[in-house]
Amino acid sequence: MSDTLLTDSAAQVFADAEAAARGARSAPAWSASLWARVEEAGFAAALTYGEEGITSADALGIVRTAAAHAAPVPIGETMVAHWLLAEAGLAVPEGPLSFAAGDTLAATEGDGALYVEGRLAAVPYATEAAGLAVVVMVKARPLVVHLRAADYATERGMNLAREPRDDVVVRTAVPPDRFGPAPVGLAGLFAIGATLRSVAMAGALETLLARTLAYAGERVQFGRPIAKFQAVQHSLAQIASETAAARAAADMAAERLTGPDAGTLAAVAKVRAGEAATKAAGLAHQVHGAIGFTEEHALHLYTQRLWAWRDEFGTEAQWALVLGEAALAAGASGYWPMVTALDDAASGAAEA
Repeated sequence: MSDTLLTDSAAQVFADAEAAARGARSAPAWSASLWARVEEAGFAAALTYGEEGITSADALGIVRTAAAHAAPVPIGETMVAHWLLAEAGLAVPEGPLSFAAGDTLAATEGDGALYVEGRLAAVPYATEAAGLAVVVMVKARPLVVHLRAADYATERGMNLAREPRDDVVVRTAVPPDRFGPAPVGLAGLFAIGATLRSVAMAGALETLLARTLAYAGERVQFGRPIAKFQAVQHSLAQIASETAAARAAADMAAERLTGPDAGTLAAVAKVRAGEAATKAAGLAHQVHGAIGFTEEHALHLYTQRLWAWRDEFGTEAQWALVLGEAALAAGASGYWPMVTALDDAASGAAEA
């Protein structure tokens, strides 16, 4: 399956997802019927399709497409959890999944089992998930643990966009057929989460741009569409440039989810996409005027997701600090080679 077929297929599956994202402010957004279509399409395992010529960037194109339709399902989380379990040689359950870095969990081995205890904060869709793939450290070794829904309790939470972000309380003994060596450590998994959110922000920004262009062409003021006014044209151009920059940075990070450059690429993507989200969402609301803030208008589905995703898996400030430390370590003579090496790393992964 080519990347174009993959994204075209995703566009069909998520075409009416926006309607499912609407609902009462007090209720989490989730669609079981949409998830059934996602499973039928085989998207959950897309990150493990490498042998079929599907790169990680191709696979994350599904996440971008889902975000462009405000789809209320954990497609990115399930793809990463599926990949973690498969890489660890563990059986992968059916149904929606989620993942978490278990740095707040205590994990000890004994009598052939792994004893896991503690609390995870704001895990996406934990209540809806059939299970979690959690990376824990045991004697300095990263292990993937498959927690079934019966292994933990959840406490309901939501982010600004009404997406489920539940606290998880764990106290269980995991048998040996449900834990194994992890393909990434805690920091690596956190970077993958940042890339996931950057790709999603690029998708939401593309819809934000399309909706704002359409509105500016339809809304008439003083006898002509507001898109004819130079000040509005300037705002539209800014949104378009921010969207393009976020998409380019997210695509680079998506090409390489693991390896020595993955963390730096994730940092670039999260900082750039976060900056774009702030500027573009503000400009889009300015162009729409008051109508953009109403529940009836769809703009809020995308701007609230952008604001929420901007802060998940590390803020811009946190990832900017990572980039600053990398630049200082490279030194004056090594800074430019570091920048070009990142481009080469992403290009090499895309061609592999």
